[in-house]
Amino acid sequence: MKRLYFLEKRVHQKMDDYETYSFTDRQDAALRAFFDLSQEYESTEDLYCICVVIVKAFFDLDAKLYAMLNGDSLRLVCTSHQGLIKSRDEMRVPPIMVYSEAEEHQGSCFFPVIGNKALIDRLPSLCSGEVLGILQIEDAADLTKKDRFFFQKFANRIGYALHNKILVCKNIKHLRFIRSLVKDIEHNIIVPNIEFKLYIKRIQSEVKKGCDLEKEFGSLLTRTDIKIEERLKLLRVVHENMSQSADMLQKQVENVTKHYKNTSLFLETLLRRSHFEKGHYVLNRRSCKIKEDIILPQLEEYAKKIKRNRIEVRDEYDSPDREKPMLVDKGLLAQVYSNLISNAIKYIREVKKEGQSLKYIAYGREILEDYFLKDAHGFKYYLFSTGPHLRKGERDMIFVEGYRGSNVNNAPGTGQGLYFFREIVRVHGGIVGYEPVPYGNRFYFILPPSHSCLQGMGKNYPRG
Repeated sequence: MKRLYFLEKRVHQKMDDYETYSFTDRQDAALRAFFDLSQEYESTEDLYCICVVIVKAFFDLDAKLYAMLNGDSLRLVCTSHQGLIKSRDEMRVPPIMVYSEAEEHQGSCFFPVIGNKALIDRLPSLCSGEVLGILQIEDAADLTKKDRFFFQKFANRIGYALHNKILVCKNIKHLRFIRSLVKDIEHNIIVPNIEFKLYIKRIQSEVKKGCDLEKEFGSLLTRTDIKIEERLKLLRVVHENMSQSADMLQKQVENVTKHYKNTSLFLETLLRRSHFEKGHYVLNRRSCKIKEDIILPQLEEYAKKIKRNRIEVRDEYDSPDREKPMLVDKGLLAQVYSNLISNAIKYIREVKKEGQSLKYIAYGREILEDYFLKDAHGFKYYLFSTGPHLRKGERDMIFVEGYRGSNVNNAPGTGQGLYFFREIVRVHGGIVGYEPVPYGNRFYFILPPSHSCLQGMGKNYPRG
């Protein structure tokens, strides 16, 4: 009941406030129209337009709306002249535009658009502080003190509406990420972990075989119906079989251990608490050599499948002896290579070159001079596999979530692997791509030099 009484008191305070405001009928109608329309339309872009259209339609005044789109960076987003602003050049405004209270400048009035102070900590990192934007009323010389008071209140309403839109967009994005993350966990961990069943069956088989040999060994020790020489001969055979079984069991344990380490790396990476809290992949960068620490272990993980499918593996690394560490998220990038290698094994096809049959995958790295900026080289990593090229119409679609190319035939898959590949490279600040090359297909990604690696190095960028 205390809460009810408190809120009732606030309602009466608001009633008194509105009496004090003494807005005109037109101003009241403008606020009501804004409230209704801001609820009716869901997108932030529509809200931008509604803000300036209300000012123009009700008061015949031109208006501009600015919004915080990147931390402390204010951008022009909509005007009553042009509507939504798309050009990045037009969006730029000087820092002086960030007003914390109403200001008049060159014939215009600028009103800060302030968010809900009680929920300010829930805003994403693209917003900084309470000011979410600025409402500019042009040709404002004739505005009275009451008019200016009204427009500040109107800007406050914009702030609350914009705040809610931002939070809704943030929550939707968060939920989409978690849905995608669940798919990544299923694709990268749950499905591959079926391999554990095979290992367990093999271990169980060897354990049973060992138990049978132990019984046979014990039986031979107690038999008196055969000569000692014959018994020793049989015991040696049983002992040899027991040794072979023990060796096989040891190999299976090593396989399980290796698979467990790889799975644990993937689990730790995908189930990282920060992913769920932030609503996007959060990198845990570590210094590592991509070939030595990521590519080769993943190739080893698929070694049996590669051998079973009679696939040759080629190293096309440029100057591998000069590879220097890069700062990357080892676990996430390992899963990128796991997906690329798995796809290569599934979709590889034999091709002919000068009458010779070729069936191989190749991994490599190239350094692209000044790719990102002057002296900021790009590091291009790729995985090639032989086979027919993808159709031209599919090449831009293969990185879309859930999309599968026409070359899949009956191969199992979900269309999640290349989407995951794109997202992980993107959060590393890189780009992904596909290119048809002679005798097959090449999937690649290009990473910028790691900023932490560059400190104190001048132009000596890490080559790896």
